[in-house]
Amino acid sequence: VIMVTIGVYTFSNTASDNPIIIALFALASISFFLYVVSFLKKKSTEYMFNGLRYGQGVFNADIEVKPLLMIRLKAIFLSLVFVVAFAALVGGIFASATSTDFLSEFRNIKEVMTTEEQEPEKSCDEKTELTPENTQDPMELEQDDNASHISPEQSSAYQFLFLLAGLFYLIMLISSLFIIAFITARERRYIFENLMLDNKVSFKSTLRVRSLAWVMFTNLLAIIFSFGLALPWANVRMARLHLENTWVDTDFGFNDYISQKQQEQSSLGDQIGEAFDMDVGF
Repeated sequence: VIMVTIGVYTFSNTASDNPIIIALFALASISFFLYVVSFLKKKSTEYMFNGLRYGQGVFNADIEVKPLLMIRLKAIFLSLVFVVAFAALVGGIFASATSTDFLSEFRNIKEVMTTEEQEPEKSCDEKTELTPENTQDPMELEQDDNASHISPEQSSAYQFLFLLAGLFYLIMLISSLFIIAFITARERRYIFENLMLDNKVSFKSTLRVRSLAWVMFTNLLAIIFSFGLALPWANVRMARLHLENTWVDTDFGFNDYISQKQQEQSSLGDQIGEAFDMDVGF
């Protein structure tokens, strides 16, 4: 990300002032960045699975960059859809708020704040002399000043603004979790479809995006409201979801495959024991 940002900034300041060329360069830089991320995901996945063993069985993961890149491009498209939908929602809210004079109250609040900043302080000569008639408690003066500047309509406008900010953060949180769940579920499905054990045992993932997003969201709420005490429960819940959506398929039966591997392990232990004249078993 840093390299892409520096490249765009350098190119925009030195190469050309044409916005179209700058936009094309930014698009090419982002595409290259996505390709690099997908390539690193391919290498890390192959390194992890190709180093696994099940007894004497060897795992083999044949991963390509293009499907991983397409998953990330679809995730970016979903992000844009969420942004457009949220912009339409905010526009509709503000359009309905216009009829209730919320926008005019926002303008009034801005004008009051601007007037307070521009109003000069009175000099010592201009200040009113304090007498018992005009002397008032400072707290009462502050309350009267606030009451004179903030009307009930303006207070409702403030509440509306706070609710809108809370809605914005909630939607961003849900959409972010959904995008993460989308990438995780789709990558897991593709990887498991291209994973083999001894070229005999295949795997399949039935993990759905909605199920994963729901578990992630509810786990987050549980961890927040329990001050972190629900973290072990959340981890077990997530592990159970992954295991319940993992399938193993063999042409001749998985039990036969396990029996075959157990016999190979027993024969290997006997051969080692005979070689060293020791009672060794694996």
